[in-house]
Formats: sequence, structure tokens, C-alpha cells
Amino acid sequence: MNKKTIYIIIGLVVLVSGVVIIASLVKTSNKTLGTNTPVVQTPSTNETVADNKSTPTAADNPALAEVVDIEKIDTEKTLTAEELDLVEFELIDAPKTVADVELMSEEEKISMNIDPKLVVQVLGRLPDGRPTSYKFITSEEDLLIDTRE
Repeated sequence: MNKKTIYIIIGLVVLVSGVVIIASLVKTSNKTLGTNTPVVQTPSTNETVADNKSTPTAADNPALAEVVDIEKIDTEKTLTAEELDLVEFELIDAPKTVADVELMSEEEKISMNIDPKLVVQVLGRLPDGRPTSYKFITSEEDLLIDTRE
């Protein structure tokens, strides 16, 4: 074997070793990220506002009433862990009442390549008005309304 072949073999061994090391580091860091981010939830964080709200009506949000049965919306619903994380750790503006729920317009859906027939709740917007966070709605239970105190 000549020197050129030896250098090529050594180079390939170093390259393969580097790829294996990087792959193991990435795998280890992903496991670490998952275990080092515990969600701490205190009982008072997720309590609903207890002010005896009446059942919402179509007058509260006529646009929403066109796509869901507003009277079936649970305004006393406790947020799921996923919803709580979204509300607390993302830059969104979760509505506090049924009247505050905002749906994405047909033009916005088309511009974002979303089927215009789908119902989409807007959770956040850029200063120029473009939606940054949104949620697909298939039933009244899917609406995100932050009912915490």
C-alpha cells in the first residue's frame, strides 16, 4: 500500500468516528432535554374563574356561532396540561371569554395554505396582523379559552 491509500483509510476512520460521536451526543442531549424540563403545576394555577357565568350565547360571538354550537362550550373547563403549557410558555394571547375567541379569516387560511373549510382559532398575531399561533377546531372542546383566575 502506498502512502496515499493509508491517508485515505485513516481519513475515513476519523470521519466515521466523528459521525458516531456526534450522533451519540445528539441522542444523549435529546434525552436530557426531555427529562430536565419538568412541568410544575400548583393547584391554584389552573383553577377556573368561579363567578357563576351564564351559558354563552350566539350573541357573545356571532362569527364563532356560525361554526360551532356556542351553548356547548364549557366556560368552566380546566385547562389540560398541554393547553396550560401553551398559555404559560408560548407568546400567545389566549382569550378569556367566548366573546374574545378569534377565528382565522378565509383569506388568511388561503395565504397560509390552510383549507378554507377548516375552522381555525387564532391565538397570536404579529404587530402587522399576521397570525403566528393558531389551533384547528373540530368541536367545541377544542377551543382554547383561558378561564383561570
